[in-house]
Amino acid sequence: MSRAGRSVQGDPKDVEILPARFAETLLRAPLPLGPLHRAALRRFLQRVPEAVTLAGKGVRTAAGVRKHLGYISRYGELPLWDEAGLRRQGRQDVADLARDWACAERLDSLRRAGGVMARPLTLTAPPGSDPMAVRQATAAFLRANYRFDYVYTFHTDRPHPHAHVLFRSLAPDGARLIWSPEDLQRDRGRFAAFLRAHGIEVQATPRRLRHQPGRSAPPRLWRISQRLAPAHQMELITFRALAREAAQIAGSPSQMDPEREARVERARQRTQGELLALSKRLTSSPDALDRELANDLRAYVANAPEMMTERRRLARQIRNRLDGRDFEPAPQCVTGKPRAREPSPSGGREPEG
Repeated sequence: MSRAGRSVQGDPKDVEILPARFAETLLRAPLPLGPLHRAALRRFLQRVPEAVTLAGKGVRTAAGVRKHLGYISRYGELPLWDEAGLRRQGRQDVADLARDWACAERLDSLRRAGGVMARPLTLTAPPGSDPMAVRQATAAFLRANYRFDYVYTFHTDRPHPHAHVLFRSLAPDGARLIWSPEDLQRDRGRFAAFLRAHGIEVQATPRRLRHQPGRSAPPRLWRISQRLAPAHQMELITFRALAREAAQIAGSPSQMDPEREARVERARQRTQGELLALSKRLTSSPDALDRELANDLRAYVANAPEMMTERRRLARQIRNRLDGRDFEPAPQCVTGKPRAREPSPSGGREPEG
């Protein structure tokens, strides 16, 4: 699905496999698998790191735009690049850009009072990626997929190089930038394709296929928890509420939310069913490489971590402690170590995949 004001062209060197339809796409692919589909499946089985895109809340005021631009540019210390490749740097340039966008918004006769003026997006590569390659991939991705006015900058002060982008929500042709969950998933897949084209091996699979139910924790909560020692993380209000619910479930399993657990179970069954169906289909392929991938896929399903909510995992740990057994470790994400993410001041969450 393409939206007005957006370009739908992608990298001609890489065919897009939609993250939200990863398994379905491979199930429909003709046998034997082509090199691009086979490479996508190998990345999934090898648990290649994930590309991350994070959309923040829309910015509605000129002061908010100025504050956000100041934040991502480190208040004028880092350069900003716009859609034409022009460089802007310094507090005065940031203030002038914010004023220009605010003036353009006031000239829009169709704009509603309190409407969104700008939308932030963070594009993150895996830790250890080449910052120059990430910058080139980001610039190419934005040029190919957006024709809105935008500025972006790069932060390399953390192990994961990442770009902060701020889009003006009104396109030159009058179209408005509106993201749906499908748009964000599609952009994540395209961003991963551009990273691969620049030599960074990443993938973009949905959380469900990684056996992670629901959505990720809000980035601001994750950032706060990382500043605390593990023993003090449970002092956060959110974690205390989570621990109380887990304790109730441990003491009385009937306290468990049946609808929530039913959703997780349906997601698990769907994931297992899709992967096993794909394995069965690859078994009938005339190509030996496809049949080898089928065996690897069955092993992946057999060794996948159990899909459960954080409340249920904590409840199981509490029951183990009460029964005299040691705490079981938290299940590891199948994509490797948790990624440190730096959200914009507008906040935002990773969409459910």
